[in-house]
This record gives sequence, C-alpha cells and structure tokens, in this order.
Amino acid sequence: MLGGPETVLLDDGRTVVTADGSWAAHFEHTVAITADGPWVLTAEDGGRARLGDTRQRDPTSVPPT
Repeated sequence: MLGGPETVLLDDGRTVVTADGSWAAHFEHTVAITADGPWVLTAEDGGRARLGDTRQRDPTSVPPT
C-alpha cells in the first residue's frame, strides 16, 4: 500500500479498500496439482522454498538407509 496500513471492509463482505484511498495491490499464487505434488506456477522455484520438496519418490530409485 502506498498510504497507511488501515483498511476498510465494504458492505459486500469481500472487498477491502485502503482507509485513506491510497493505491494498494493484492496477488495470489497459481498452483497446479501434478502427479509429483503441487507446483506453484507463480513462484520462481515452483514453491519448493516454502512448501519443501513434496515430489513423490519411486521407492526403487531411493537407496536404503
């Protein structure tokens, strides 16, 4: 937000605007659910930094511990 941090919820119960009328922006991520797990299309690393590496592993390709 370019102005103060105060916001106002409008009567529709969904729309939030800045109290001082300054400009603000909001964005959300787009996620694809794949056979290998979630892929965050709008994150440079596919979401691995925040989600961890959730890809499924083929048990035959992982050495025993």
